Amino acid sequence: MISYKPVFLVLGFLLSKLALFMYIPFLMAVVTGTQGALDFGLSAIITHIGGLVCVAIGGKTSLALKVKDAFLITTLVWVLGSAFASLPFVFINEISFTNAFFWFIAAFRGKPLLSLRRSNRCLDSHIPSA
Repeated sequence: MISYKPVFLVLGFLLSKLALFMYIPFLMAVVTGTQGALDFGLSAIITHIGGLVCVAIGGKTSLALKVKDAFLITTLVWVLGSAFASLPFVFINEISFTNAFFWFIAAFRGKPLLSLRRSNRCLDSHIPSA
């Protein structure tokens, strides 16, 4: 039987960590004055709220995980992590949620940038010229 409280607790911690990494491009966009600050900030806040909700559902529980729990955590982190990580691209309105979601699925696998550059003009329009 899968114990869901530790699964939600670990998932919440990992989503909160993802949100912390989303604050970096938000701060860079604010400091440099480039567009996208609102998109990254909103994405970070939504991801952080999702992580905190998962931590609240997990509550104070022991982290005695079984093999089934670990498989569920791996699957949920891959799917939900990709869904939350794709939010900045969706808010920028240059790429659909489906493309962004599958791009981040590939990112967790390790080969994302080449496929996105071939299939969409998003990167070319947002990379500042030297």
